[in-house]
Amino acid sequence: MKIAFIIQLVLFFYTPIIFSQKETITYSGVKYYTEINENKDRLVLNGIGIREKYFFDLYVCGLYLENKTKDENEIIQSDEPMVISIRIISTKVNKSVFLEAVNEGFKKSNYGKVSKDQILKFCNSFKEEFKLGDKIQLRYHPQNGLVIERNGDEIGIIRGLDFKKALFGIWLGSQPADSNLKSKLLGK
Repeated sequence: MKIAFIIQLVLFFYTPIIFSQKETITYSGVKYYTEINENKDRLVLNGIGIREKYFFDLYVCGLYLENKTKDENEIIQSDEPMVISIRIISTKVNKSVFLEAVNEGFKKSNYGKVSKDQILKFCNSFKEEFKLGDKIQLRYHPQNGLVIERNGDEIGIIRGLDFKKALFGIWLGSQPADSNLKSKLLGK
């Protein structure tokens, strides 16, 4: 009798935990949730891929949107909540390499008008050296602007849709940093 009661108690307390866990996808050893809550919005994983350069895998990147789409212009122009989530998977990625790539990406991105001050503010958000496993979140919300997080800590905010357009254009624009990654982020 006591054993049955204990089993019922265990099931009562642990069943919600088991069934409330979010579904994940593992890509190149990195787990991504298939959906996340961003403020009060539910975002779904649109696509996930690897940023490669010179045959090296540098980071895994996921794109979260309110509704899945394969249209890069719709994503870039949208003033809706969205997140780019990056996980560093190579020791070849350091702060200077990352920021150099971002600066080059802004030059190639033909979306949104950004000032040198905004780019500098974005780059200055990354004060510490990068480490293997670092998680960078670029969270855009119309009311808040672009919130930059590193390993769960907010490290910067840049307001304005134009900045978000230019930044997302680095990965999704007509001259993306990595065309294979762009295709994967678009769910193709």
